[in-house]
Amino acid sequence: MLLREGSYRIAIDDGTGFLTSLSHRDDPRDMNWIEGARPWGEEGNGPAYLGKVTSPDDSGGEKHVFSYQGEGYRLRVERYFLDGRFHESYGVTNVSGRSLIIGPEDFGICTPFNDSYDGGEKTLTNRCHAHIWCGLSTSYVCALRMGGGDINLGLILTEGRLGSYSIERETASNDRGDIILHPPLTALGPDQTFTLGWDLIWHGGKEDFREVLRSYPGIVLIDAPRFTLFPGEVMSLEIQPPLPGAHRVDVDGEEQAIHGGSVQLPGREEGFHRLTVKTGDRETEAVFHVSSPVGRLAEERCRFIRMKQQFPDSPSPLSGAYLTYDGETGRLVHSHRRMDTNSARERLGMGVLAAKQLQRGEDPDLRESLEKYLRFVYREIFDSSTGEVFNDLGYDGSYRRLYNYPWVALLLLEIYALKGDGEILTHLYRCLRSYYAGGGDRFYSIGLPALRSYRLFLSRGRAGEAEEVARMFRTHADHIRGTGLNYPPHEVSYEQSIVAPAADYLLQQYGISGEDPYLEEAEKHLAALELFNGFQPDCRLRDIAIRHWDGYWFGKRRLYGDTFPHYWSVLTANVFLSYSELTGKNRYRERAENIYRNNLCLFSSDGRASCAYLYPYKVNGINGEYFDPYANDQDWALYYALDSNLFC
Repeated sequence: MLLREGSYRIAIDDGTGFLTSLSHRDDPRDMNWIEGARPWGEEGNGPAYLGKVTSPDDSGGEKHVFSYQGEGYRLRVERYFLDGRFHESYGVTNVSGRSLIIGPEDFGICTPFNDSYDGGEKTLTNRCHAHIWCGLSTSYVCALRMGGGDINLGLILTEGRLGSYSIERETASNDRGDIILHPPLTALGPDQTFTLGWDLIWHGGKEDFREVLRSYPGIVLIDAPRFTLFPGEVMSLEIQPPLPGAHRVDVDGEEQAIHGGSVQLPGREEGFHRLTVKTGDRETEAVFHVSSPVGRLAEERCRFIRMKQQFPDSPSPLSGAYLTYDGETGRLVHSHRRMDTNSARERLGMGVLAAKQLQRGEDPDLRESLEKYLRFVYREIFDSSTGEVFNDLGYDGSYRRLYNYPWVALLLLEIYALKGDGEILTHLYRCLRSYYAGGGDRFYSIGLPALRSYRLFLSRGRAGEAEEVARMFRTHADHIRGTGLNYPPHEVSYEQSIVAPAADYLLQQYGISGEDPYLEEAEKHLAALELFNGFQPDCRLRDIAIRHWDGYWFGKRRLYGDTFPHYWSVLTANVFLSYSELTGKNRYRERAENIYRNNLCLFSSDGRASCAYLYPYKVNGINGEYFDPYANDQDWALYYALDSNLFC
């Protein structure tokens, strides 16, 4: 069955009633915005199909009606066009003959937005980022074409409430999986019905979508300058639209009436705080976090690392290594087979953080710990005579991983800032030269400190090394500039941590050369980078890039699924901050600070940490909504927050 009205082109399977295609009439790429292993409109638990009825609606048009049977309830799906928008409603009727409670454990609607990474041009033109907000009466999905443009899809809830979402997916990093939207717990008496209804609308991008949201009756948007606060800071809210009469705001059980659209609430204790806004029978919420100050977090984290995450002195090759820590068992974790828990790679962030922290104030115990760690690094994973960085201890070069080089370079930079030993600069130069000799000029590595290294060599009278770094890096930047948005696949086919380095390195090259074409090209990548970020009123989501595989590779639970926040979202913050410093556009500085802040919930005031928060209610039927027990690779977020100098 094909539905064609206005700009909509919709295909519905006649046998099942599920949507198979949704596209825009004027889209030159003819993108199908829905795609997944499960069909659009299927109930989360897969009820049996009953039959199909098509009947006219009151306006004389055609309403497409499908009915399905669940366990104790009947699901009636209606689809029709209303005021130029495509509308779906899912009515759940209790046919069990007794009281029934339906919630996320029992019920959900599958909405498989086409959110996956195929690599190459197809990803940018025919795939989308789906930014999900299940905020009770105010719920939506803002889907953005990955390469940008003015044809994007949005889902706006018009009836009922959504309280959470789940993910079902194959075990692979490149496909986010199928999104299942859940209502909160709902009690139904015999023959009672509750309905979820939403419009599927076209929009021109984030700001246009927000304007459309504001135009919907009953939609209440909560905004704030900060969703992560420090102790003593005031929680400042803006509620849109500022409806006449009183809103009721509830924070942690405290309720007060407010008038107008602005609210200021006194400081709260550390931890998460759920804020609920009620207007009439409408209700929505926001999630804030109060964190220890960055300096205190860094101090406590470094104490925890030296006491709990460093392998003790011994004849073992692991002597002095900083390792993954299991917060449930209190034990160190190390594996040669599971490389994302080995003693090298991303774990280098612990050493970089320790070196940065020591620059803020002397700590003899931490300095001794760092010295032990440096002996391990030089002995096992970094050959200072050649600059080669190895993937595992014992100078194991069986797999050459270019990602590791910039992290050793950053470690050397921070050690030099701490000690001022010129020999370390020699090691840094060899590390960068080895990186480029191994193909680094065609690789989108994470955190390469080219501009900082160049300036340091110049300031220390090492002009020859500075010029060589500048030459190698220009070749690198020119390759990125020539490749444009046709990003090559890396460990994931397409991801935020490919786009962020592209923008970053072009901005660094602009900082070295002052040549405008590098800045202009960086702005193209900046536009693609921003599309990964949502605007939901939750500290774990606000301006945090979509990532959905790190919980599997780096976490104890080994569960694929959305990781919000994920610490590598600070790469976007680094780009925003650099862009602000180069152009004077202060709003990017503010956004950078907020991204750094929103990652601080990964750290506790006692020094414990988590590599990822699994945000969905369930992933493949396994409970989500938890901080993974492993303290693994998240310390990069704290390091970059310190390095930004925004929290002094």
